[in-house]
Amino acid sequence: MAMAPPATSPDVTPFTFLDVTLYTLTVWATFMVLSSAYGCIRYPDTFRDTGALPLLGATVVAYAVIALALTWLGAPFAWLLGWALRSVRRCWVHVVAFGLLGFVAGAMVAFALAIVGWSSFAEPIRLLALFFAAVCGGCTAFARWVAFRLRSRREAVSEPTGVSVGGVASS
Repeated sequence: MAMAPPATSPDVTPFTFLDVTLYTLTVWATFMVLSSAYGCIRYPDTFRDTGALPLLGATVVAYAVIALALTWLGAPFAWLLGWALRSVRRCWVHVVAFGLLGFVAGAMVAFALAIVGWSSFAEPIRLLALFFAAVCGGCTAFARWVAFRLRSRREAVSEPTGVSVGGVASS
């Protein structure tokens, strides 16, 4: 009597390096757009011609580099979370889980900065840290949704040709 092959879960392809890269860059770009908009609204006089524009440019570039470095430091955690959720097919579960991951990461960074350099401004910094964490959570949730959309588009394009996203012919 031959045994039937075990029932397998639906075929869920884990995110590739390209998917993680697109996700990470989307998190960073979304964060930079939102934080730049906040800077323009909160400090509108900064952009007047005061002779300090080179300093402003250097600050923005430094801020962008630091934000990108922190985003890439979080990428392995995002990959691990994606791997843990690999059998979950509902997009909203991933989006919520990644939003929570971003919130926790943002809160850790903000509170670490508050402890290191801003301890004399304890109460406003806590509020700012929670706002920062919420923005980070929103950026990661949005980026996960974007990554899902981009991947589904790539897979839809590859279906008619019989070639998967990884370049291997399907049977």
